Amino acid sequence: MIYALASLFEFSTDPEMERAWGRIQRVFDIAGIALTGLPHFSWHVAQAYEFEGLTLQLEKFTNDLEPFRLHITGAGIFSGENPVIYLPVTKTPKISEIHNSMTQWILNYTISTNPNYTPEYWIPHITLTGEGFNSDGICQVISELAYIPMNIDLMVDHMAIIYRNETSSGVRKTIKFGAGNL
Repeated sequence: MIYALASLFEFSTDPEMERAWGRIQRVFDIAGIALTGLPHFSWHVAQAYEFEGLTLQLEKFTNDLEPFRLHITGAGIFSGENPVIYLPVTKTPKISEIHNSMTQWILNYTISTNPNYTPEYWIPHITLTGEGFNSDGICQVISELAYIPMNIDLMVDHMAIIYRNETSSGVRKTIKFGAGNL
């Protein structure tokens, strides 16, 4: 089981992103690669969390946050045994500030943090794929995504605790930004 602290997206709320998402879906369908069921922007990933403490701290943390926009450009791939195709997110001072602040307290509620989510290594991105595809599919998807214009802003107004295991993925808890969380 893998858990993440993430912000989820419904691409149908923005006409430009809805068109781009429709094109992305067609590219993945043609290549025979499944898109993630939960398009998300990952803030932190771990093998396990202490959920009660994490939820309370996350409610306090998000209480002081206001919705903001993040900017996507292009497409990328994290290489390795299980490659991940993603949409890069511009690492703005605002995003870095939130991430850096979170990493100061989240380790108190984490078991086995993924080291790629520490401030020095973290690359902000929206995950598109999970696992289970071949190199031909990756090549086909990346070469097609290169021609889809993606210069888009998306609104971030929450954080969610999500999970993925061998057979499913889902949302454990969603917490909106701003007053009223407590």
